[in-house]
Amino acid sequence: MKVLVLGATGNIGGHILAEALARGHELTALIREASKADTLPAGVKAVIGDINTLEANNDVFRHQDVVIAAIRPPQGQEQKLVEMTDKLLKATDKHNVRLVLSGGAGGLLSPKADQRRLTDDPDYVGSGWKAIAIACAEQLTHCQESAFSHWTYLAPAAFIGGTEKRGQFRLGTDTLIVDEKGQSKISLPDLATAVVDEVEVPQFKGTCFTIAY
Repeated sequence: MKVLVLGATGNIGGHILAEALARGHELTALIREASKADTLPAGVKAVIGDINTLEANNDVFRHQDVVIAAIRPPQGQEQKLVEMTDKLLKATDKHNVRLVLSGGAGGLLSPKADQRRLTDDPDYVGSGWKAIAIACAEQLTHCQESAFSHWTYLAPAAFIGGTEKRGQFRLGTDTLIVDEKGQSKISLPDLATAVVDEVEVPQFKGTCFTIAY
């Protein structure tokens, strides 16, 4: 498949790029700085641009099967995430291209009995992460309330980290997945696996899914 990745030079995006490349997909990375092209793996085509140059990059979108976006606004500008996502939804719809968003857990429900929004549960969203968690919750809501259905949103575990690839994890929909200790974790490679699995065999078109061990 022809896949365009946004956020490919970031931690999450880089792992997604590597997983898709290992599976033989034809990859293009939309990057802001030409100097970062040399950091991309061999076999990945680099195109210079960002969310604000989508119209100028029309030709790139037109030739893709799927766009994967692992995007985050700069710290302190979290409120821009919805605007960025709206532009992506419209650009991909225009060219009839699927959009898979690697988002955040903020829009999920807490696994506790009261099922409050995760952003209101300090056990999973501390003060240092609350701004981006709220932005991710709003990002998911924007997708759900839009007129579009060509998107998929991955709301991952509360904690993402580590480079161990277990190859096994649990899938869910609207509620954070936790283990027997109440912890919610996923490694970077396994998150990437879940994203590329969804690219290859769509199970959650027009909706959200979550993953954790």
